[in-house]
Amino acid sequence: MTAAGDAARFPDQVAQFGTWRPKRLLWNTSKWFYDKPEEFKPETLLAVDVGGFSPLLGESYPELAARSRSMHRSRGSFPAAGRARWLEYLQHVDGDRTTSELVDGIDTTWGRVKVANRSGDLLERAYRDFRPEERRPIVPTLLEARALLAKLPAGRWTTASAPTSIGSSPPVSASTSRRRPRLPRRRRATRSRSTSRRRIARRWAWR
Repeated sequence: MTAAGDAARFPDQVAQFGTWRPKRLLWNTSKWFYDKPEEFKPETLLAVDVGGFSPLLGESYPELAARSRSMHRSRGSFPAAGRARWLEYLQHVDGDRTTSELVDGIDTTWGRVKVANRSGDLLERAYRDFRPEERRPIVPTLLEARALLAKLPAGRWTTASAPTSIGSSPPVSASTSRRRPRLPRRRRATRSRSTSRRRIARRWAWR
């Protein structure tokens, strides 16, 4: 955290973005990190419920995370997730302490960007007026907010490749415009799996 606010650490970046320091640093812990179960005291930690349900997606966030983790090929799959309260515990490491909210004392509104106050109001209105069953009414509000955001000066809140008008898209670099065919890779993977299966079958037959 001290390095993040030190202007001498990364002078080339500080010249463009300035210094910034996190409000607090926390460690996501659980009873598995302790040698003895009685050493884990959740009442002294910040509890965050990550088991919320999204009416728009029609599933809980743990279910969404489980589907994502199930795509891993080199790690164990995520356990089946239900629709219930799911608490994660955070232990204070450095910075300002909090016992209520993870972002306590942190401004997360568009008020941080002085020239974007108007667009922030529009996005807040779109959020209030949003209805999953009828999303079209908020489109004009979103387009108006997007036009204002496109006028923001270059800095930490903008990117050089961001589209500036409706229908435009960021340029595609040469490295991403040409994609190698993946068929040979899939063939190798299929052949490798088939070879492994034959070896397992021979091993069991020998037994």
